[in-house]
Amino acid sequence: METVIEKASNQRRKGISTITLIAIIVVAVVSVGVFAYVYARPQPKFQVEDLSLSSDKISKGDTVTAQVEVTNTGDARGTHTVKLEIEGETLEKEVTLNAGESRTVSFDIEKQEKGTYNLNIEDLSETFEVLEPAEFEVSDLTVNPDEVGPGESVNVSINLRNVGEVEGTHTVKLKVDGTVENTKIISLAGEESTNVSFTVRKETSGSFTVEIGDLSDSFKVKESGKVPTFQVGDHWTIKLSDENNYEFSYEITGKDELDNRACYVANISIEPPLKGLVENARAWISRRTMLPLRMQMGIFTFTYSYKYPDENRWPLFVGKEYTVIRTERRPSGEKEKKAFTVSVEKRENVAVPAGTFSAFKVVERNENGNRVETRWYSKRAKMNVKTIDHESGEVQELLTSSTGEVKAEGAKFEVSNLEISPKKPQSEEPITITLSATNIGDVWGTRKLNLKIDGEVEKTKYVSLEAGESTSVLFKAKRSRPKTYSVEVDGVSGSFEVGGAKEFKLQNFVFASQKPEGYMDYTEQPDATYSADDKIWIYVNVKGAKYNENPDGTKEAWVAASLKVEDPNGDVIVDQEVINDHRNWSEEKEMSKLFYSVYVTLPSGAATGEYTVTLTGTDKLANKTDTISSNFTVE
Repeated sequence: METVIEKASNQRRKGISTITLIAIIVVAVVSVGVFAYVYARPQPKFQVEDLSLSSDKISKGDTVTAQVEVTNTGDARGTHTVKLEIEGETLEKEVTLNAGESRTVSFDIEKQEKGTYNLNIEDLSETFEVLEPAEFEVSDLTVNPDEVGPGESVNVSINLRNVGEVEGTHTVKLKVDGTVENTKIISLAGEESTNVSFTVRKETSGSFTVEIGDLSDSFKVKESGKVPTFQVGDHWTIKLSDENNYEFSYEITGKDELDNRACYVANISIEPPLKGLVENARAWISRRTMLPLRMQMGIFTFTYSYKYPDENRWPLFVGKEYTVIRTERRPSGEKEKKAFTVSVEKRENVAVPAGTFSAFKVVERNENGNRVETRWYSKRAKMNVKTIDHESGEVQELLTSSTGEVKAEGAKFEVSNLEISPKKPQSEEPITITLSATNIGDVWGTRKLNLKIDGEVEKTKYVSLEAGESTSVLFKAKRSRPKTYSVEVDGVSGSFEVGGAKEFKLQNFVFASQKPEGYMDYTEQPDATYSADDKIWIYVNVKGAKYNENPDGTKEAWVAASLKVEDPNGDVIVDQEVINDHRNWSEEKEMSKLFYSVYVTLPSGAATGEYTVTLTGTDKLANKTDTISSNFTVE
């Protein structure tokens, strides 16, 4: 009896054998005189040669095909039994050939145990090796950088390793906030590893969760300071800290075009007044860069042009750098061209007479690398609320703004919408804790959030938010001891209840008419009734197998099973291990769809009647067993 499963590959040839069926010699002796007559009848004669294997290396559960060429070299039609012996097991096939006829005879063999196997067909022999199947582990998830501006690149990479012994292919899926954004199909030889990377860009601000397999991380797209939009009537008063304490007032009075460039027009006044200098002063401000293109101050006119060979000025975000080349044309016609490197160093709260603002600190340096100017740009004020001229020492600060005074109350965080999933996990089953964090204060700030389970700090995360901004925060945890656990994050609480260990169970025992193709993908044999020479496929699901979580996030499980077949007389005709599956899973959900398929081939001339098949499964890690049985009929 064979208990094997089918699959195919490449071939090798070797050897020759000759089997001669001894002809029956009929001797007729005539006792008249001294004559004797000998009569020989035509006989078949068989030659077996060219033993080949479809592959000399296969994975556990795959099939190797052995085949030979059988030729009737005799003078009469005949039948020959080809016998294949492998590890104490004998498989037979009969072939009937006319004189001079040849035919290929093949055997399909599957082995579930790793090792080297020798097979013989008459006096020919071959060897094949059963190896661990291709199995992939994902580790070392890296997200770099973890904070970017809108549209900037984030590199997401993992290490992918084939821990099996044969070549295989794995599909790496990149998920962002639960949606598959990219996939790569990677082929690796046994025990080979490689780095797999993706590039992600997001145009909107917020926090984004990245997942590859069971690994997850996140990155943040910062509030960018997109190109501000002025409205007619917007106004500001700036105080210049020098010996005169001048105050400049700016008011947006309309929109215009200057040299085919869209502009805002602003009126400028100064206190105390400087007659002849800034009377009827106006500025034309580019709507694309928010920088002045022309300044009309009394009899003086200044024009400016800019080039951004590296990046645009907008959007702003921490770490951004760009180069600006400014050309200033004076009333005399003289031109002055200077190049500056601008970098956004950090985001911080800055206090000025108009209030406390969340602002980008922007530093401008000349060609020698010396600081020329430091500015604090506020999205809320839509302008620089503070400027330091490092050459003159002058300081400009915002006194008033049409956006209103900002009270220096600081950042204030509120945590809400705490959710736990699942609410009733099994022992060691991962749980996900999510919540919403909102900065309800007036300025940008950072908050430390502690996840506490039963009063003990489990994990800590830091959240930085602009005033009025919200984000989702995710924690993961698990517990083994059955009980109810309390969860608390920043005063918001919940709970989860851990049940006992999952029950290890064999389910859905099915007799199939052909090899099952996947999880719950099989064709059931009608009435579980077969002919004596049919291949009897068996499908079964395994539920509740224990797993151990590895440091790299993969999950180890180990399932074994033995198969016993009893014939209609109650005699055991098969009793052997057919499954020994010890592997690391990349995703827990794959383990929830665990299935196995094996087949049984009855010996030639098997009795008709009802057969009983018993499958005994063992969870090796939990030391638990379960048995399931069913019957099929041979007609």
